[in-house]
Amino acid sequence: MTKEVSVRDTGERQRRERGSGSIRQLASGRWQARFRGPDGTMRAAGLTFGDKDAADAYLEMQEARVKAGVWEPPVPKSKSDEYTGTLIKPYAQAWLDNHDVRPRTREHYQKLLDRLIFPVFGKQRLADVTPSAVRTWWRGLGETPTQRQHAYTILRAVFTQAVDDEILNRNPVHLKEAEGKKRERREAAELTPEDIAVMADAVGDRYKALILCAAWGGFRSGELRALRRRDYDPKTREVKVERGVARTKGELRIGPPKSRAGRRVVTLPLVAAEPLAEHMKQFVGKSPDALLFTSRQSDSFLSEATLWVTMQKAGKALGREGEIRAHDLRHFAGTYLGQVNTPQPDIRARMGHSTLAASEIYQHSVRGADKRAAERLDELAKAERHLRVVGDDA
Repeated sequence: MTKEVSVRDTGERQRRERGSGSIRQLASGRWQARFRGPDGTMRAAGLTFGDKDAADAYLEMQEARVKAGVWEPPVPKSKSDEYTGTLIKPYAQAWLDNHDVRPRTREHYQKLLDRLIFPVFGKQRLADVTPSAVRTWWRGLGETPTQRQHAYTILRAVFTQAVDDEILNRNPVHLKEAEGKKRERREAAELTPEDIAVMADAVGDRYKALILCAAWGGFRSGELRALRRRDYDPKTREVKVERGVARTKGELRIGPPKSRAGRRVVTLPLVAAEPLAEHMKQFVGKSPDALLFTSRQSDSFLSEATLWVTMQKAGKALGREGEIRAHDLRHFAGTYLGQVNTPQPDIRARMGHSTLAASEIYQHSVRGADKRAAERLDELAKAERHLRVVGDDA
């Protein structure tokens, strides 16, 4: 379909006809989409968009709803409103629907909106919410500190969006008592190469390679659980990370890595590659799609429960039962990459948590740098007497 587009160019708006809708860029740099419904009324979307493509997608969605016969006009706006979505519930819901987050994060945000935010603010207009009302809501939340802080952060983000959308002049969600309470992060368990070796031996042959790959490869647990035979090349010792698995709404779902930088190639040091080769002979099917790590009872994805039990057994071997989590192995990887003098850009690329810009800058050289990092890790493991390489005199 054709719609009208408006862009800001040296202070002037350039328009062209686009039929049943229009797009324009606001002074804030964000994009507003307006749609003409079947009743002939032109209505603005409940929130603005970060780029023109997203605004255009909104218009496409509205047209599809009209064709499917499911389109309904939004809540009527007051004369003082520029936007139709000034009620907090539809506006906040639109904010979440257009927020680029992973499925499990989206599910978490939705629960907080439904349980803690909508019952109090859902039927109010954005312009009617005051700092005093927010303070009363905050002090009355009978949730855990983490849930409470997350709910506050979401409400603040929704109102920040409203300011960006030029609906409000200021954000009423700004409490010193809430802003000052940062969530206490659990300190990662400190582990040494010797600890990793002890843990790997303690969990038995089936999960020994899992421990070593997590620790020396720096993978997220969801990435490891999603790896298949075709993702690993024994000749080059390269692991392609292209997906992860997570539980959402009680179901295991496969999706892309946590960020774009998460798509990467990781070279395993021999301390992990050799046990993985033995593991594949014993426990991995011949099909290219066979999972590398599975539950004992089946060839399905390794469950969170099995992973938890495995980590408990590993921690017990160190006399630290209940203290060690799977993520601590990834923390170990990042720590020891730094100890073998791996440059920060290469650490970020290998671990998969560089920014998008950094990822684009360093991705072309990551393989050569990553192999060097793997070699340095092997040298460290040898120095700790935890690796026997054919030809060593030790």
